[in-house]
Amino acid sequence: QIPSVISPKKLFWSNFKTFWSMIDISSIIVTLLATVGNLLWHQWLQDNYDESWRIVLAIATGLLWIKLISFLKVVNRQLATFVLSIMQIARDILWFLLILLILIVAFTQMFYTVLPPRVLYEDGYTTDLDSIWEYYVLIYIIVLGEFDRQTFMNTFSVILFCLYTFWVVIIMLNVLIAIVG
Repeated sequence: QIPSVISPKKLFWSNFKTFWSMIDISSIIVTLLATVGNLLWHQWLQDNYDESWRIVLAIATGLLWIKLISFLKVVNRQLATFVLSIMQIARDILWFLLILLILIVAFTQMFYTVLPPRVLYEDGYTTDLDSIWEYYVLIYIIVLGEFDRQTFMNTFSVILFCLYTFWVVIIMLNVLIAIVG
């Protein structure tokens, strides 16, 4: 049987769609964008502080560090094994993370409904939750294990907190099982 020859076009596109190729291409594009932007608009950037430009530079920096990991995994066999295992773990826990994201969004919406923003209680305590995004940060911080009991002032919010922490523990245990298994 004659082995089939892969056309250069198919070989290019099959390699082009890999994770590391996308990181390489993205880091090159964002770095070029940042370099050209700094050269052309340096004075304008100095005069007009623009946060979006700093975000582009932060993305470029992060992509370049990931590209360094890609380079080092070629140089060192043990690092390559570690990087490949991290990528496999990320693939294994993807669906658990989706469920966790749904839980975070659902409970954020429930807490936003139950705990109105900027509530002044009888004891003079006010919440610092004045936008939906601060509720998302609060719920994410609860995933990490830190919370302030004073935030949950009514009975239903305490019940929601208990339900949320229960489900998060279940999800995290499943993630641990997926990683070990």
